Amino acid sequence: MDYIFSQLAVLATRFGASLLAQAEAGGADGGAAAGDGGGVPQASPGIGNMLMPMLLIFAVFYFIIIRPQSKQRRKQDVLRKNISLYNRVMTIGGIIGEVKEIKKGGENKPDEVVLEIDKGTNSRITVVRDAIRENLSVTPEDLDRQDSSDDDKAE
Repeated sequence: MDYIFSQLAVLATRFGASLLAQAEAGGADGGAAAGDGGGVPQASPGIGNMLMPMLLIFAVFYFIIIRPQSKQRRKQDVLRKNISLYNRVMTIGGIIGEVKEIKKGGENKPDEVVLEIDKGTNSRITVVRDAIRENLSVTPEDLDRQDSSDDDKAE
């Protein structure tokens, strides 16, 4: 899939460059044609011809970069929101633990999660909820169902 997007980006760039070259050549030829035979002078290319490649490149970047990132961000937000007690989670630092307590943050304080790292020594750490990367207790199918139910609620 990435190969297709990269080829699409190359095509869009080449197309934009060729349109820009045609626009520049058309402006140069128009001046020479008017001085040669007294013919009708050609109009220089409008701003639309130069703006179109830029818009095309922006659209390609939107569908390749911005849209997938926003989908991933929404998925992470759903994952973090649905963390509950006794879930096994992994932090962005790679620490795996079991959720023992969830502390709600205040106005300017983020939510905190207390993780039990080792049951034998009762080792616990407190991390910010946003530092949790993955919920190991939930299957990907469960996340898809939760994500689709959140989309239904939004509509």
